[in-house]
Amino acid sequence: MEIKEKVERINTLISRESWLDMEIHGMNGGNLLIAGSVDFTYGHSLEIIFQDIFHMSVNSEWQVDTSKTVLYVVNNGEHVNINISYQIEQGNTLFKIIAKDMKVPFYVSAKDIEFNTDKVLYYKKENLGENERIASWVK
Repeated sequence: MEIKEKVERINTLISRESWLDMEIHGMNGGNLLIAGSVDFTYGHSLEIIFQDIFHMSVNSEWQVDTSKTVLYVVNNGEHVNINISYQIEQGNTLFKIIAKDMKVPFYVSAKDIEFNTDKVLYYKKENLGENERIASWVK
């Protein structure tokens, strides 16, 4: 699947929620994992994985307006200014994230993007359902 198709699918998944909180859930080997949830007390149901990131400018947590487009691939003149300002190397894609009630967007420059819709639980549960898993840090 092409990057633009993945971004469209992610925006569609986000638009199906009444509201959505987002937060950074970690970095592993150059990959940035952002989780989305309607209630982080119990778990999350969306993971956005930016692969082989070169640059990021994001808060640790934020809310999104699910009635609007949240994630963009930046291809207009805006990407030139960001790429020059942060000396981003060619071959990376510039992604823009629009957070609710923020005056400026967030940016991530990465080689690729993936997403996962498993329901990740923050508590122990026996007999997990299809596409359910327990967060790795739950003991």
